Amino acid sequence: MSEQQVEEIVDRVRTQLGVLEHTLDGLGAVRGSARNEDGSIVAHIDGRGALAGLELAESVTRRDAVELGAEILAAVHEAARRAGAERARLLQDLRSALG
Repeated sequence: MSEQQVEEIVDRVRTQLGVLEHTLDGLGAVRGSARNEDGSIVAHIDGRGALAGLELAESVTRRDAVELGAEILAAVHEAARRAGAERARLLQDLRSALG
């Protein structure tokens, strides 16, 4: 194997390592957020799919409990979907870069 071939391999590995590091950083920063129609409920999901925050306006205390629960779940599910979509995009970019 020539020195040039070795250098090309090393360059390729460095590039792939950079892509992997970028992806790992991106995965650590993945967040998904969603709010209900009137903005009184905001859910935040982290990159692992865990609920990272839930903001409830004071006005939600006057709502029916079943309706409120459904609105909270809808916001949480949408936030999780958004976080999952971002995670999937990052992983697809990684797959494409690594060929």
